[in-house]
Amino acid sequence: MSANDWTRIEELYHAALDRAPDERSAFLFEACPNDSKVRRDVESLLAHEGQLDHLLERPAWDHPRPALAPGSIVGTYRIVASLGVDVHVTDTYFVIAHFHFIMVGGAVMAYLAGIHFWWPKITGRMYPEAWGRLAAGLVFAGFNLTFLPQFILGYLGMPRRYHAYAPEFQVLNVLSTAGASILALGYLLPLIYLLWSLRYGAIAGPNPWEAAGLEWTTASPPPTFNFEETPVVTWEAYNYDELPQEVPVGK
Repeated sequence: MSANDWTRIEELYHAALDRAPDERSAFLFEACPNDSKVRRDVESLLAHEGQLDHLLERPAWDHPRPALAPGSIVGTYRIVASLGVDVHVTDTYFVIAHFHFIMVGGAVMAYLAGIHFWWPKITGRMYPEAWGRLAAGLVFAGFNLTFLPQFILGYLGMPRRYHAYAPEFQVLNVLSTAGASILALGYLLPLIYLLWSLRYGAIAGPNPWEAAGLEWTTASPPPTFNFEETPVVTWEAYNYDELPQEVPVGK
């Protein structure tokens, strides 16, 4: 790529940023917890990674998601919605990258964060934190290494739905393939250690995350009827200064 190509890419993204106040707000959402007592558990890492990806991707529904943003800037309401750019990138790998930043960076990463968060409550077992952090890092690195080069490939004119490509696209395609391999490993690790934890994981208490929700006052996993008696909620939803006590569970 020539210096002129990089200049045009930079101008394109700066123009999109000027038209995307909600994307700038995503930076604020990510920065706000920095001075707070945020737990740096696996599910928190995955949610933050998704938020960082949200700074590029914007979904087709007008609603922020934890993991959707190099597409926010290039998404339905931004670059692809600009006729002059859309004509250039339609049916190229730019569209492939945009779609996967939404579906993988948003939906899949949010799902991984959710399953790690609820796993102790569902199974009564804790997964190994170190392996979870490794998997979160691999998913984030592999995901971005897979799809960020495809934005550039599409901008340079590489069409989608072709089994071969021009020699000048070789390096970026190799990078994308390497990223996909890392991403696959990042997906495989949770499958292994989550299944392992069903038998060998540490016993999870009622509230391993020190959360303030009512569901974290019952046993993990919950019994059939959840509680021995109907709980009375006397605390605010997000009052982490006074966490609720464990509520008796049914027999």
